[in-house]
Amino acid sequence: GGRGEGGGPRNGASAPQAHLCAEAEAACQVAGAARGLAGGAPGPGLDDYMRLPVEQYFVLDPENVTRLGDGSFEFRAPKMSFLGVWVLPTVNVRVDIEENPPRVVLRANECRVAGSALVERLGISDKLGLEVETTMEWRVEEGDSAEGDVEGGIEARTRLEVWSDIVAPFSALPKRALEGSCNAVLRPVVRTLLKTFVRRLGQDYEKWASDPEYRAARRRQADGAASGSVA
Repeated sequence: GGRGEGGGPRNGASAPQAHLCAEAEAACQVAGAARGLAGGAPGPGLDDYMRLPVEQYFVLDPENVTRLGDGSFEFRAPKMSFLGVWVLPTVNVRVDIEENPPRVVLRANECRVAGSALVERLGISDKLGLEVETTMEWRVEEGDSAEGDVEGGIEARTRLEVWSDIVAPFSALPKRALEGSCNAVLRPVVRTLLKTFVRRLGQDYEKWASDPEYRAARRRQADGAASGSVA
């Protein structure tokens, strides 16, 4: 497939455009989030984990995520079928840690689409624009909770928008029906991806916080990924 343009509607598009939109929220509770704070167990806590260099926790899924360097990653989305064709999107994501409030923000505005013969022949990648923003915030409840109690959590929200030229044979369908059919496929995928990612993140934090050897291994894994991205 080719390379999609930056986010937003495609300026100068000659064909009518479909607009797809998917939103999702996901959350998980974690034990030991208050480590290192008053009333918490000793050791690094959730705030420390979420402020790690992003390479240390965005290597959770090496089959689908590749580090590009400078806080950017390539994410390969799962195969999706729309109206008798299938697509395999690949998205470039930039990750930033922001303050006030503290949060991790993932933004993407570049997408490449491979797929079935019709998708390749139509050059769909060159006919779409994409915007994705995912924010992750975390809360830590200070207090006298016993070690192992739920002391905080991670909350994530995402919004994805896609603008695509409507080309034959899809132009034979009413625009609203076409958008409805595609959104019906896209929205459950986005919800599942976010829910799975947040659940994995929570599980990874609990292991990271309680296991010094695992923390060291994650640092080495991130360093190895960084070396590989430069090669």
